[in-house]
Parts: sequence; C-alpha cells; structure tokens
Amino acid sequence: MQRPPRPRGARLADAAFLRTMVLTGALTAGVALAVYVVMLRQSTPAVARGYAFSVLVCAELLRAFGARSTHVAVWRVPLSTNLPLVVVVVLSLGVQLASQHVAPLGRILHVTPIPWSHGALLLLIGAVPLLAMEVVKAVRRRRHDRAGKSPRGRTTTMPPLASRVR
Repeated sequence: MQRPPRPRGARLADAAFLRTMVLTGALTAGVALAVYVVMLRQSTPAVARGYAFSVLVCAELLRAFGARSTHVAVWRVPLSTNLPLVVVVVLSLGVQLASQHVAPLGRILHVTPIPWSHGALLLLIGAVPLLAMEVVKAVRRRRHDRAGKSPRGRTTTMPPLASRVR
C-alpha cells in the first residue's frame, strides 16, 4: 500500500515475472527429478518417490516465502507481515515430517520413512529454487538501482533498501 497502483492497462504477470516463475518451476522440477534418479539408483521406486515428493514439498513451501515480494530479499521481509503463511508452512512441514516418522500416518499417506539427516539434506536441496529466485531479485534490484527506477519500472529516487522494508 506504499506504492501507487499499477497503471490501468498494466498486466498482472509481466514477462519478468513469468520468466522468474518458469525458472523456479524448472528448478523445482529439476531438483525433485534429480533426487528421484539418485535415490532410484540406491533404493526402491517407492523410496525414490518419497524422497522426490519430500524435496518437492520443501521447495514449494520455501518458495512461498520468496514469492511475498518481487524485489525485496526474503530475509528483509519480516515474517510478521504474513503470519497465516508462516502458520501454513509450519503446519505443512509438520505433516510432512509426521508422515515420514509416524508409522500409521505414513501408511495412510503411503509415505516411506526418511531419516532425519536425509530430511535435513532434502530441505537444503529444496532451497535451491528459493535461492535462484533471490538471485533474480538481486539482479533486478541492481539493474533498477543503476537506472534510477523502481523495480516496477517507475522512475523514482528511492531510499536505500533497508529503509523501504519495515
């Protein structure tokens, strides 16, 4: 609410937004497929599916935090600005972990157990699309700062990034 609205004819999803979504979507699919292939060589198809699904869940949940802003880094947007998102992500990760470590729930959801250490590694691998999104944001900010424009393309004299985020 601190910026003026988009011009009437402006698109909701511009080319830059769509490129970022395609990049992060491809990376999300890529990390899930890579985990599946690696695990398929070491274990059964059921275990490989479980690992791939777990990394996919982690990637999507982490990416939700990055999607809160198209130009501000994820670590600069306070979690308190969207508490429902935090609750949903924590609950979703909780269900994911419970399905891997509580046998009756795992049987109902057809999930194979994943050791805690592997789960932590899958969480890190799942962060790859978020990190890519943050690199894209940093490149955009640098380009716009050099051009003296806001990330939405309007010319402005913006204060330093730290003072723009509350």
